[in-house]
Formats: sequence, structure tokens, C-alpha cells
Amino acid sequence: MMQLSQALAQVKENSGRDALRPLRLHLAMGSTASHLAAFVTAYAAQESPDRHIVCTTGPYGDVIGALASPIHEGL
Repeated sequence: MMQLSQALAQVKENSGRDALRPLRLHLAMGSTASHLAAFVTAYAAQESPDRHIVCTTGPYGDVIGALASPIHEGL
């Protein structure tokens, strides 16, 4: 099981990757997803070491708006 410190280290490593082929992910939920986004980014970065991972989250408390966010952000 990955710990938060490991996830954050993986997210930091991911930020330096080539952004030519980004893998875009979006979390749509009704709560704050910052820690979950770090774990999702870290896991995706481990599984796709040749890609830059971009994980966005929707607005807090607005699941419907969160579902629409990827459309407006071009994801």
C-alpha cells in the first residue's frame, strides 16, 4: 500500500516528465479530492512511466458541475 509521502514523491517526479503525451484524468466527486488526486496521479504515473499525468478535480460539493468540468477544460 502506498503512503501519502510516497504518492507525493511520485507526483513530484511526474511533474518533470515530458508533457507531449499527457494522460488526462478527472475526478468528479462531492467532497474534497486533493489527497485522492495525489494517489490517483501517483498510481497512474507508476503504470505509465512514459506519460505525463494530469489529474484534475471538480468543484467541491457540486457533482453535476464536476461531471461537466472535463468538457469545459478540454479533457
